Amino acid sequence: MRRSNARTSPAINPQQQQPTMDTVKFHLRPNTTLTSRSKIISSRTFIVIVLTLAVICYLFVTIVRQSSVVREKFRVIIDGGSTGTRIHVLRVALDGNESPVFDFGRNGLASMRVNPGLSSFEGEPNGAGESLLELLVFAKGRIPREDWGETEIRVMATAGLRILDLGVQEKILESCRIVLRLSGFKFRDDWASVITGSDEGVYAWVAANYALGTLGGDPQQTTGIIELGGASAQVTFVTSERLPPEFAHPLKVGNFTYNLYSHSLLHFGQNVAYDSLQELLLARDLKLSAESVQDEMYIDPCAPKGYLYGMKSSNLSAALTIKNKYLPSLHAKGNFSECRSAALILLQKGKEKCTYKQCHIGSTFIPKLQGNFLATENFFYTSKFFELAPRAFVSDLMSAGKQFCEEDWSKLKRKYHMLDKEDLLRYCFSSAYIVAFLHDSLGIALDDKRVGFANQVGDTPLDWALGAFILQNVADDSIVEHPDHVTNMVSNNSSVLFPLFVVSVILLFTSWSVMKCRRPQLKTIYDLEKGREEKFVMGGDHLVLPVAAEGSPSEPTAASTSTEKYDEEEPLIQNVECRICQEEDHINNLETPCACSGSLKFAHRKCVQRWCNEKGDTICEICHQHYQPGYTAPPPAPHSDETTIDISSGGWTISGTPLDLHDPRLLAMAAAERRFLEAEYDEYAATNASARRQHAGDKWLLDQKVGESYFKSRLEWSSQKMEVIIGIVTGHYGHLSLFLLRAAGFLLPCYIMAWAISILQRRRQRQEAAAIAATEVAFVLQAGQRRGLQFTIAPGSAVTPHQEPASIV
Repeated sequence: MRRSNARTSPAINPQQQQPTMDTVKFHLRPNTTLTSRSKIISSRTFIVIVLTLAVICYLFVTIVRQSSVVREKFRVIIDGGSTGTRIHVLRVALDGNESPVFDFGRNGLASMRVNPGLSSFEGEPNGAGESLLELLVFAKGRIPREDWGETEIRVMATAGLRILDLGVQEKILESCRIVLRLSGFKFRDDWASVITGSDEGVYAWVAANYALGTLGGDPQQTTGIIELGGASAQVTFVTSERLPPEFAHPLKVGNFTYNLYSHSLLHFGQNVAYDSLQELLLARDLKLSAESVQDEMYIDPCAPKGYLYGMKSSNLSAALTIKNKYLPSLHAKGNFSECRSAALILLQKGKEKCTYKQCHIGSTFIPKLQGNFLATENFFYTSKFFELAPRAFVSDLMSAGKQFCEEDWSKLKRKYHMLDKEDLLRYCFSSAYIVAFLHDSLGIALDDKRVGFANQVGDTPLDWALGAFILQNVADDSIVEHPDHVTNMVSNNSSVLFPLFVVSVILLFTSWSVMKCRRPQLKTIYDLEKGREEKFVMGGDHLVLPVAAEGSPSEPTAASTSTEKYDEEEPLIQNVECRICQEEDHINNLETPCACSGSLKFAHRKCVQRWCNEKGDTICEICHQHYQPGYTAPPPAPHSDETTIDISSGGWTISGTPLDLHDPRLLAMAAAERRFLEAEYDEYAATNASARRQHAGDKWLLDQKVGESYFKSRLEWSSQKMEVIIGIVTGHYGHLSLFLLRAAGFLLPCYIMAWAISILQRRRQRQEAAAIAATEVAFVLQAGQRRGLQFTIAPGSAVTPHQEPASIV
């Protein structure tokens, strides 16, 4: 039985046989008959690709979250300063590699200060511990209860205690230890101590350079610190000079080692220096007896004109109590130059004991300043009082101080009426002391731009306690990252993200390859010319079907017989793909439902019927003929009936039918509806009244529970809620989900690779079958004479037609 689409060769006249070569056309048909339906990849491939991308994104987000913040811990540092005691509650987040991520903003740092400082308990050391109770309550309110036992608390006293005797220091610290042992925090006795001035300077330098983003970088780009506290001053900076061992403090951070000079100038703090000035004024040029003191007059160049000292002036320290009893009336002169000279005398005190090549302040060795500097603490407070810019010159401060010192005291009190009088009085001395300290002693030029006045950088305070916290949490060989630099997650987890990126690329490439391999390969194996001309057709599998070209010379009878036999045989490829589901099947199980043999040639009947059900008709999109035989389409969905209600004429008309509003049936329905609504309203009113009574009772109970018990309960509730949240995110559930995700990330690529390999194997088998069929075609063609081959491109192809002689072997 001849196939319906088989074509016979025209009759061959033996007389027309010539030894010349005939012309055979190869028709390269472009893929223009594919419909939008056939261009869509299979649903399974699409779902796998989407799921793969979703899993990759989920794994990436999960790893980022797990790496950025896995858990957090707290630490409490109590700064025992000379003028007050300050507590710092600090939070540090640990990423997946246990690397600390610091946050010194509002969420990561909380501080509170109480007055007076620990040094004020010199006469009553046992009372020092009680001064910490208020600070401990503050800390517990900012740390979850479940973290108290793991939170370290330390007392680090500074110059205020350093100036006291060792016996008094130990008594004050022991009083603090007794309170801290019962605080509920993690504490050891050696965590309450007096730190050295050099360590205080190093901590301040670390905090400043961390805030500036230079910690862990080039030493030449770091910034030095000059602190002016109440009892001492610290100078710390990186220098290239060779330092004496007692001043050298090498610090290794990351890949850099910093040669730090750090020293604390004890007794050169602003408050202690001011008290020393009062002693100097009382003892200048005269040593009087108690009787003669009352008749003498002394000049104070650091007090504005018009200021009057009392017999028991409160601005003098406790060290001058005995002299204060006989204190004469000091005369306020308000001379900035003389005040500056007096301050310089204080700074040069003890210089005769210098054992080094040069001593700029007292008997202390200070190398030549190198790099930029930040002047903090009282340097900053004084510049802020005079409203100077952060990078103001020393000359600007000198001009402002001179104007202040020479101003009348009564005018100053009116201008700065919000300030305490004793604090206002000291700004004349403070400005003169700073100029003498920076310019006259350290050699900073009056117009030097290297020095800035600041107490914080961005949101990070320039507090030495932050530097101590950083060094306690970061190992010497760890690189300290600033939050403004490259994200810690990326830098610390590159070993995790790089394999994830590689796996993602492999999955995407595999999905693309599979999608490409799954495309229909047998696109033009059938003849679309429908008898208009006979030519060779080259299909998507590059198989050549030989038919005689129109108008070409006739072929020998042997060739015609071979061709006819070939046409009557079975198809070269027994298995083809359904153009809808793209599943391979035997060609006898597939149909050609439309006359054009276009988009749906070789398709399962059930697939064609499903396609008809989806689009709602049985019409081919190309030839616009109905699919045959026996395909059906579902009936159209019924349209909802429209109801028109007209109330414009005074009465109601529904779909053209008048409605009598006095109809007894409507009235009965309205009455029933009203009774139903009234019943609901009564029930709602009763419930509302009960709720109001309950609310009033609850309000009375809440009013009875105000105070400490209420706030404690609220704090416990918040802590429990936070514990549940943290447990879910970072607890056992988090570890289990992380394990499952990692397992899925390993198994899913394996499944996709196996699936892709199986598809490629099936395609290779199909190509081998096609190669065998091509060999048969070549054998058929060899039976004829050697002919010239003319290649032509069907309309619509992007290839330029050309001719070239060729031979088939």
